[in-house]
This record gives sequence, C-alpha cells and structure tokens, in this order.
Amino acid sequence: EAGRPDWRAEYASTGGLQAFIYVFPYISYGQLRHAWVTNKRDPEVVPYAAINHFWHAGRLLDASYRDGGSPSTDSLYSFAWLDLREEPVILSHPDMGERYFTFQLAGFTSDNFGYIGQRTTGIAADDFAIVGPGWDGDLPPGVRQVEPAPTPWVLLLGRTAVNGTADLSKARELQKQ
Repeated sequence: EAGRPDWRAEYASTGGLQAFIYVFPYISYGQLRHAWVTNKRDPEVVPYAAINHFWHAGRLLDASYRDGGSPSTDSLYSFAWLDLREEPVILSHPDMGERYFTFQLAGFTSDNFGYIGQRTTGIAADDFAIVGPGWDGDLPPGVRQVEPAPTPWVLLLGRTAVNGTADLSKARELQKQ
C-alpha cells in the first residue's frame, strides 16, 4: 500500500543497528589492545606493554592529554591486557595503607565484571586470581578467585590515588609492587 513503510526495510535496518551495537566493543577493544601492545607513542601517558604485563603511567595526566576518555588528574593509571585462554593471571598488591586504589576488570565486551580495591576487597596486601570463562583448576593457597571473566581477554584498569606532587614518588613505588 502507498504510504506504508516496508516492514522488510525496517527489519533490515533494525537488525543492522543491533549487529553494530553488539560488535562495536569487540572491534574497539581489538584496536585498543593492538595499539597499546604494538605502538609505542608516549609511554609516560599512553599505555604500552606486552600482554599480561602492566604499564604504569609515568606522571599524572592533565588537560594536555588527548588520547580519549576523561582521566582523573589525581590518580596514577595502570593498564594490562590479560590473556586468560590457557590459565588464570594472579594480581597481587601490597598493603596500600589508607591510599585509595582500585583495579577495574572489563571483559572484551567492555562490560565491567569485577573490582579489586580499597572499597571492595580492602587495603591489606592480597593475591587474586583472574580466571577466564569455564576455567576449572586449583589455585595456590591464599589466592582468592574473583568472579570469572565473561571473555578470555580482559582489560585491567588500575587507579592509584596521589595526594599532590609530593606524594607522587610514594604512589609510584606502590604501583611497582
């Protein structure tokens, strides 16, 4: 009939939009992982590290940072791409005292599935197993397992609070541990 939209065109358009929404994080995270693992640009502020290794920011970010997101100006960042296809990765942190810190765990779909840090797991030194989907095995004594990752690839985003420039070296020492 004249004037009525073709349901097939509407269905195709809606299906295409849903496919784009579903696939976007996989493409975006794939590009981000490739860039941060292979493209050394400005390692003081732009992540660059091998898979399953940490990159730690060399300085606090300021308004000159133009690589995306809206980073905090009072936190040092740490990033790691984790490959959990074969085995878990153990994340250990020292006693953080009263310092705020967090490790955000995001699957390859960009959805957060867990946090390790002051508010969720406490400040005492601890060891956590980050495991892939369907992993079944034994962990070393004293290692706590977090919620299993929804995907075999995980982006770990760490933040360590810094209380002014005089505190920067102390925060960097904690990052290294």
